[in-house]
Amino acid sequence: MPGLTCQVLAPFGVEDCDPYYWKGGDLAHDNEGCTDRGSLSSQQGIEIQRSTDGRKTSQRIAALRERIGPGHRDRVRFPDHRDTCLSQIAERLHFDPMNGRLVIPLVSYCEGLDCPCGTSCYGDGYGGRWIAVIEGFATTFEILQTYTPSASLGFRVPYMPEGLQAADHFDTYYGPLVKPIDFSQAHGLQCGYPASAPAVGDYLEVADTVPTPAPGQGIYYVTAVTHQGQTRYGRKASGGVLSGREAAGLAVCVQEAR
Repeated sequence: MPGLTCQVLAPFGVEDCDPYYWKGGDLAHDNEGCTDRGSLSSQQGIEIQRSTDGRKTSQRIAALRERIGPGHRDRVRFPDHRDTCLSQIAERLHFDPMNGRLVIPLVSYCEGLDCPCGTSCYGDGYGGRWIAVIEGFATTFEILQTYTPSASLGFRVPYMPEGLQAADHFDTYYGPLVKPIDFSQAHGLQCGYPASAPAVGDYLEVADTVPTPAPGQGIYYVTAVTHQGQTRYGRKASGGVLSGREAAGLAVCVQEAR
């Protein structure tokens, strides 16, 4: 899926009782109402599938493959009854709704008579415990932009963008990265998109046509959301509580020709 990335949340040696190992089950439900499931193949490793209609049809979104060498196999599995804190459920996927990421506890281990590392390289006889995270799903509130220099900005439509019930359209701005930032002088990069109201989880991209800033200078990008006449953008803190900024102080979006 476009916009998804994978990284290691916790390295080899994480304890069995890490909080993420306690959460979830063999199914995780994301902010789009889809279900995510992991399946273990005895020959190939682990695949993560995503389904919008229960289990009728699925889309593969990730695969963790085993590494095979002469006389050994570097394998991966889900935590199971051999792991101290996991005597009940073998597969534990956990969806983090605030940050829009799928958290996957895993165990790596060597198998084979000629395994060059044995069990010692993973710390114990059952393998190296680690956590993989797939990021880029729809979040609960925040518009999390990803940036490819001289190419594009992208984000997935949140469940409640900046706390609004839905989104009618978005406006993306840019401006000089100075303190304090004056949003009333922001420049429109793309205004009033998409053409029709987006759905939760839609992946939207904006072409980056802004020239590369000179050394020592920087550019900010911010995307505003509008729903039923209300516009919010970014975050502000008041009394220690974060909320979406309202439209006052934000320039009217006028897309600049380039």
